[in-house]
Amino acid sequence: MKKIFGALLLSMAVAAAAPAIASADYPNTPPVVGSSSSTPAPGAPITLSVQSFCPGAVVTFRIGTNVVGTATANASGVASIVTTAPAAAGTFTVQATSTTPCNLTATTSISVQAPAPATTVPGPPPTVPGGLPRTGSEPMNWVRTGGIALLVGLGMVGAARLRRRPQVTAS
Repeated sequence: MKKIFGALLLSMAVAAAAPAIASADYPNTPPVVGSSSSTPAPGAPITLSVQSFCPGAVVTFRIGTNVVGTATANASGVASIVTTAPAAAGTFTVQATSTTPCNLTATTSISVQAPAPATTVPGPPPTVPGGLPRTGSEPMNWVRTGGIALLVGLGMVGAARLRRRPQVTAS
């Protein structure tokens, strides 16, 4: 009877300790990976972090297929690194994985935004010495046009006078 009672107590102690051991290895909440910006600029610094990983787990961070760093999860299951966003614009998968003491993976995505084209703001219009902006056209263009019209008109009048003159015949 003592053996049965001892075996029963031992099995109860093991059963009570098993969930505590299991919860120490694997977190109760699913692992999450996040970034300081979901839309970083190309080549900008970005912080990647994970939550709910096993304490002491070595976490490998990837953007796309490139390994960008590793970190060790603290006692709360949090690990983070600072890296740079990809140089090319596009949507990339961010993945955090650990293998020991527990095998966990978490993913998210980031969209690297192409830089906006630079815009130029036109300066103020040129001003004349009096302080007013220059508007209208050049007066010399009108003088030139009037002079040409006057010469053409005088030429036409001269040609008409020559035609009206009586022809002198030699006798």
